[in-house]
Amino acid sequence: MSAIIFENINPRDKRTEGEEKLLNVLKNSPRFDGWTVFEQPHIDSIKPDFILLNPKKGVIIIEVKDWNLNLDIYKSGGYIKGTDGRLHKKDPVEQVETYKNCILKSDLNNSEDFVSKNNDYYGCIETVVYFHGASKEQALSFCSNNTYTKIWTDDDIDKINDINKSIDWFNKRGSISVFFGRCIPIIRSLISIPAGISKMNITTFTIYTFCGSLIWNTILISLGKIFQSNWIVITKYLKIYKEYVIIILIIGLVIYIFKKILKKD
Repeated sequence: MSAIIFENINPRDKRTEGEEKLLNVLKNSPRFDGWTVFEQPHIDSIKPDFILLNPKKGVIIIEVKDWNLNLDIYKSGGYIKGTDGRLHKKDPVEQVETYKNCILKSDLNNSEDFVSKNNDYYGCIETVVYFHGASKEQALSFCSNNTYTKIWTDDDIDKINDINKSIDWFNKRGSISVFFGRCIPIIRSLISIPAGISKMNITTFTIYTFCGSLIWNTILISLGKIFQSNWIVITKYLKIYKEYVIIILIIGLVIYIFKKILKKD
């Protein structure tokens, strides 16, 4: 089940590019299946950008910042230089953790003592600040040190999108991938991982695994029967086959990394 999205459609308060990009990920990523997403909900006196709820996993509060951290007004430690020339504390980490504390205190009838003594409960609400258009290094340098809040940048969002593309590809070609993957060294041991991530039907997976493994083992048995005492020849060629597979995988990885570098440039 995909995420349930409650959008805040307010023409006077249009989304930023970062909010639009994140919302698109929340809508389309299988990673957020089963989550309920509230965009800019009003909770008492606070208004986070996004709150995600999942009864089995907890709560995520996300604050989005489309700040150009290359500008000189942004100073390390969460400070912004105002027009008056003074530094003002505008740390989004403190902002999102304030949201978290407000929600906890409200839910626990202002039992601050309970919150402070129960780290497990405190950890059930995760906080995230997403800096759109900034590098990870810039974002971490700007924010003050924190224990709980995660810092996301476009790289993190792109990684989620890459996983989505991989899952979509596997959903379309997963069966044939499992079938042929069982005949390829290295791949045959790893093919179960993407099958699990894409939530492939266990019956379909078992059938294609059985058929692919049957063909591969039948080939090996037949070669063993043909070569008999010269079976060492088989291992020699299997080793060469494996080496070719490794070379192809390395070439594929290099091409993938090269494309990612070009995309960033």
